[in-house]
Parts: sequence; structure tokens; C-alpha cells
Amino acid sequence: MAVELKVLFVGDAEPDVKLIARELRRVGFAPTWQRVETPETLRAALLREHWDLVISDTSLAGLDVMHALETTRFAAPDTPFIVVSGRLVESAGRQAIQAGASDSISKDDLGLLGPAVVRALQRTPEVGSIAQLLLATQELERRRIARALHDELGQQLMALRLMLESPHDSAAAIALVDQALAQTRDFAIELWPTVLDDLGLGAALRWLASRHTRGSLAFDVAVEGVPRMAFAVETACFRIAQEAITNIERHARASRVEIALRRTGDELELEIRDDGTGFDADAAWSRARGASIGLFAMRERAALAGGRLDILSQPGRGTTVRLRFPPRSLR
Repeated sequence: MAVELKVLFVGDAEPDVKLIARELRRVGFAPTWQRVETPETLRAALLREHWDLVISDTSLAGLDVMHALETTRFAAPDTPFIVVSGRLVESAGRQAIQAGASDSISKDDLGLLGPAVVRALQRTPEVGSIAQLLLATQELERRRIARALHDELGQQLMALRLMLESPHDSAAAIALVDQALAQTRDFAIELWPTVLDDLGLGAALRWLASRHTRGSLAFDVAVEGVPRMAFAVETACFRIAQEAITNIERHARASRVEIALRRTGDELELEIRDDGTGFDADAAWSRARGASIGLFAMRERAALAGGRLDILSQPGRGTTVRLRFPPRSLR
């Protein structure tokens, strides 16, 4: 099921519009659109109906991107505005971002359009439920895995075929098969961790920590008598923990991570705490943006499963991600 998206294109090149629409379809959207190319038709379209997104070219004669942005901000101030620019006019895109545009993408790198659209829509809840945004994010992830299968596993299998077609070193061929098998297992685990099905959330959290233990980052996982729970709750806990650990590795410069899963009264509580650099949590929530799921979507993932997510952090004092589920959500 694709995510429906009403797009107003500002530009005079229909082939460009079709190329952008095709890219949107590739990453999980079902766009319907109208193209305008004058200030009058842009203003009329914005006032006549609601649009989920405005995408503007930078090379339109008679309607420059700054004028288009200003018109959109006046007529539909909550509508995301993304600039798609040619190589020679990328400076116009940067200028538009400074003036309030959601993002700027080069026509030569439309692969970045999908993540840019998801980020923009995350800041406009009226577009639809977060479930729809998660669907679009899923499509981006599937595309990434498909490319990895083609570029990594596919090349390994092709090399193995060449070995089998000519005199070869059997030890080298066996080593290549082992690499391909390991790569296949990693891809399968990325799609779904079977340990969560087989052994439950506590074991899955220990397994997750073991996969991320490297260098100076140490993990302490404590699970206190938690039985099996509803599928949605276990999945939400695991995916939020996964995202939190990824954020720690990328941004926190932490040396230690503590994961605690426990029952507090009748509630279930999952806590991920690090000793890293921390950040201004209030400012991060106000932005609620991210390249993948992001903080906003983590909170909404928890809400969809019946829980509540809180993130506590201050610069220099580490970060705590706390997820709670009331009794009615656990059954």
C-alpha cells in the first residue's frame, strides 16, 4: 500500500515533474500532482485546495524560487516546501533553506528526495498518521537492502561463479561461500531478528547489545522477570532500543550504555541510558526531524503500541530514553 501524496509542482518542465513523481513512487508514495509556472496560478492553487507538499524548480522564468517560497508561506504557511535544483543553481536552494524551505535536493541526486520528503512530512502531522510515514521509511529501507544485496552479495556470487567455471583454489571458493552466507544472515537479521520471536524481548535486547559491543562502548543489560508480552509491545521496545543505540554510536561519544527492562508496579518500563555528551532535548523535540525514523517517529511508534516515550538529556550529562507501557497494552 503506497502513501497518497498531493504535490504542487512549481516548474515549466513536464519531463522533470514526471521524473520526480517516478522517484516518489519508487520510495513508497502515490503522488497526485498539479504543475504551475506563474505567480498567479501558484497562488490560486494554494488557496483553492490543500497540498501535502510543494516542490519547486529554481530555473523558472518569471517565478524565481524565493518568490515561490514567499507565496507558499503566505497562502499555506504549514505546507512543506522542497527545492529541486540544477547543478549550476544549488546556491538558490541553499538560500531558500535559509528563508524557511524544508530542504533542497539536486536534480542529479534524486535518491535523496525520499528521505527529504519523509523529514518534511514528519513536521506536518495533518498529512496523515505516523503509520503512513513509517511505511514510506520502510520503503526506503527496503531499497537500501535491495541495493546491498545487488552490490555486495551479488558480486560475491558472481565471483564464485567465475571460480567454478575455471581452475580455482577450493579454499578460496569455500571462503567466498562463507562470506556470502554471513552476508545473507546479516541481511535476514536486519529485516527481522528471529531471537525476538524465539526467546522474547529480554534475550533480544541482550543480543542487540552484543552486536553493538565494540571498541570502548560497553553495555550492561538488566532484565528483571519480564514475561512474554503482546507482539506490538515487544516489537516497539526492540525497534526503539535499536534506534536509540544507533543514535548513541553516531552522536553521543559515550563509553557505557545501560539497558534495563523491568516491571514497575503494573507497568512495563524500558530504559536506555548512556554517559555521552547529551543534547538539548527540548530543542530536539521542537525540531522533531531525522533522516530515518527520528525522535518524533520513535515517540509515535511507542504511542501506536499503547506506550509513552520520554527522552531526558542535557548537554554534558548523557541521555536517557525511557519507554513505559500501562497494563492494558501488555495483553
